[in-house]
Amino acid sequence: METYPRWAFVPEQDRPKVLEASSQDAPIPLPSGQTISAPHMVAILLAQADPHPGDRCLEIGAGSGWLVALLASLVQPGGRVIGIEVLEELARLAEKNLARVGLDDNAEVRLGDGGLGAVREAPFDLVILSCAAPEVPAPLFDQVKRGGRLLAPIGTRHDQVLHRYTREEEGWRDEVLGGCRFVPMVGTYGF
Repeated sequence: METYPRWAFVPEQDRPKVLEASSQDAPIPLPSGQTISAPHMVAILLAQADPHPGDRCLEIGAGSGWLVALLASLVQPGGRVIGIEVLEELARLAEKNLARVGLDDNAEVRLGDGGLGAVREAPFDLVILSCAAPEVPAPLFDQVKRGGRLLAPIGTRHDQVLHRYTREEEGWRDEVLGGCRFVPMVGTYGF
């Protein structure tokens, strides 16, 4: 997180306004009413996701690319991260941010409906939803390989619980990790 500071992932013209706020443990605003999650929440996601070098990862709700960048740095060498963002302004910002910090060789952000995932690149070792959904989109479960993990904030727009699902031989293990609050998912499986 020190190598890729949060403030560097907001639009350039907004950096002076968020520089002080980015050092606080709270979300910071992005365009289109979105946010970059609080550092403690991203640290929880990363710790519970347990990414390893060589992992193939999918992040839904990529925003400005901060979590994509952190994952990309953790899965080197040999790993790959695909982020999906439904809002074009943020998807383009994320792509610029990844190129600027030199992580566009093993990470990318695509414009699209994140609930559909990235079927052609599946299966993934890790899928993270950085937006809340009423339930995990079924296509995402199908894109996790055996032994892989899927982290998702599930609930209502304002009351969510973070789950870690692990794909096992006989099905899925669901671990409830605690309460959280993320921006709502937009798209086919969103609110």
